[in-house]
Amino acid sequence: MTRNFFFGLSVYILAIGLNAASALADMDGLSFVGDSTVNTVEVRDKVMVYYLYFTPRCETCINIELYAREAVETGFSDEISAGTVEWHSYDIGLDEYKHYRDDYKLELKSLIMVDVRNGTPVRWKNCEKIWDLVNVKPDFLNYVQHEVREYTHKN
Repeated sequence: MTRNFFFGLSVYILAIGLNAASALADMDGLSFVGDSTVNTVEVRDKVMVYYLYFTPRCETCINIELYAREAVETGFSDEISAGTVEWHSYDIGLDEYKHYRDDYKLELKSLIMVDVRNGTPVRWKNCEKIWDLVNVKPDFLNYVQHEVREYTHKN
């Protein structure tokens, strides 16, 4: 009987926790889909930041993703909330994301900035210096934030 009580209590607490997490996610307007941080409000002018990779990944490749995401999320939290900056990370080895290889002419794992105006991509850039800067985290963070600023026109 005691076991059943604690099992039931555990299930109840888990359900409350999941409901609370869902409510918090709904409150801030952010949706975490896969490895994406996006605002659920449709914004027609925005900067899309993509880390596009394929597996297997080495430690350096994983650090590039972690540092790039940190740079975007810490440097542009207001813009993410407003929907004018989005972060996405996709495995382009998966069928549903393979088109990115052709779209951006990719040979390596890459960080891509896309300027979207009126819902249409108008320009893009492969931030190739990430490979040179990954071993100096402050320089890497500054570089990524500078590139996002260039695309958000916030110089």
